[in-house]
Amino acid sequence: MIMKKNLLIIFIFIGALSLNAQNVDYDKVILPEEATGLSFEEKLVRLAWLNYPLNRVAENNVEVARKDIHLAQWDWLDNVEAQGNLNEFNIDPAPGEGNQFFPRYNFRLTLKLGDLVNTPVEVKRAKAIYRNSIEEVNAQKLTIRKEVLQRYENFKLYDELLRIYTVSMEDANAEAKLLEEKFKNGETTLNEYNSALRVYNTERIKRMTTQRDREIAKLEVEEMIGMKLEEVN
Repeated sequence: MIMKKNLLIIFIFIGALSLNAQNVDYDKVILPEEATGLSFEEKLVRLAWLNYPLNRVAENNVEVARKDIHLAQWDWLDNVEAQGNLNEFNIDPAPGEGNQFFPRYNFRLTLKLGDLVNTPVEVKRAKAIYRNSIEEVNAQKLTIRKEVLQRYENFKLYDELLRIYTVSMEDANAEAKLLEEKFKNGETTLNEYNSALRVYNTERIKRMTTQRDREIAKLEVEEMIGMKLEEVN
């Protein structure tokens, strides 16, 4: 019985540690500007966060939501009515007349009872919207990081494929030229020369297609970071 209880305590403790370990530090999702020694990929992520316009929209929504809390807390003042008057006969009575009007000062403050209920509800609602706006910023950070790294990985893939296909195309071109000379000298057949030419054209098409895909991938990264990829340092 004691052993089972101890095991239960251990499992609860491990579970609590696991939950704490899963908490996301959103300040590390996008590293701060003062961070140094960043990898090229981390620089891209930070640039995307600084330069991509939708990020500013998310941050502005947080500021708007924060101000709405303040407005909700004091909105009840718009429905407060204050009235007052001062009895002039008490200030400057006519000769022979005493103070015939009471009270000397009149003041009235009116507050709608509904505000006593609505104001706390509106404040809670405004605070919930504020918390949601913060979570939207956090979600935007995760999205930006994923999107930038994914686009850059695509660029690296096409960049490497372009180098491979360039070598293949150059080799195929050299082979085609060699067979062309041999064909002119009667050292090979037309079919062999045409076959080498087809291989060269196939490799050339691969290279052209990959070069196009590489440029598109590059543009997609630059869309996020707001500058040329070559300008990142």
